[in-house]
Amino acid sequence: MKITRWMVGAACVAVAGALVPAVVQAQAGPEPARVELGQAAMNLEVGDTVQLEAKVFDADGNEIDMPVRFFAQPRRQLPMTRGGMVIPVRGGEFQVIAMARGTQSSARAMMTVSVAFPAIDHIAIDAAHDRFYVGAHVRHRATVIDEAQMERPEVKINWTTSD
Repeated sequence: MKITRWMVGAACVAVAGALVPAVVQAQAGPEPARVELGQAAMNLEVGDTVQLEAKVFDADGNEIDMPVRFFAQPRRQLPMTRGGMVIPVRGGEFQVIAMARGTQSSARAMMTVSVAFPAIDHIAIDAAHDRFYVGAHVRHRATVIDEAQMERPEVKINWTTSD
């Protein structure tokens, strides 16, 4: 019998002089049924650093040693590592998800992380033109910047004039 191709991860055994694929089964460990976070909600400030922790339990309620991956939604709005280190850079309310994956099932838990908005530092007004003339209509653009040097587009600005 000639072997024409190999399969990655496959095993063969010799049976009566011929190579026959053997079924190799990995030892299945306990499957995650539930993930628990230390708290359901957390309040943070911009610049805080917090390490989140989670526990994984099987269907019988026994704690099992299994890696947990963390991520935030909306993504990229709350920087965090897969290991659960959170470093907020902007204010807002975010959902953090902790997930444990087994070979047959997965389990997850969610928590709300509220990050307080930093105080307003200044308002930057663009210089649209160097000179203004009587009767000209000029539209200025203002950008609100907080103490973390982040733009705050949700802050409304009212314009008034005085003569």
